[in-house]
Amino acid sequence: FGGFLMDERAHNQVFGSRGASGTKCCMTCKNCYNRVSDEAINEIEGAIGIAEWDPAKLNKHTNDSLHAAYDAIAAADLGEQAELSQLLGIKLNPLGILAPGRFRSIVKPVDHMLRDWMHIIVGNGVANTEAALLVGKLVARGIAHRTITAYTLAWTLPHRLGKVEETWLA
Repeated sequence: FGGFLMDERAHNQVFGSRGASGTKCCMTCKNCYNRVSDEAINEIEGAIGIAEWDPAKLNKHTNDSLHAAYDAIAAADLGEQAELSQLLGIKLNPLGILAPGRFRSIVKPVDHMLRDWMHIIVGNGVANTEAALLVGKLVARGIAHRTITAYTLAWTLPHRLGKVEETWLA
């Protein structure tokens, strides 16, 4: 079995991910959170926000650790399951692909979660990551973020694409 080629909606449907609209947006990262205040992220040891540009700060899941996260939700008291599911970014589905059973010997949720090229490269994927890495490197070399923003604001885009926004590199 090679894997599932999926976009985010398929991740949610096949693996039970809560996805980008949830608190825990990525099933392959243990510590990356979205739609959470900086104060709340600081309360979770090792947690980072979705805007973090340094890939070295990502704590990646393994197939076993993702299964363990699912099992922790399943083993929790009924009253705690919803909160733990939100925190870990996994929906509890006893008949789903992550549940204990025959699929665990075949489907490896981290290894077999293939992303489609359109979402990876174009839609908030590699292009944005590369831009964020570049800005991070420039700032680390002493170039002020406001200087980089001012530089990009001087660009003129083709008319059909609109204007450069100050928030693009925020």
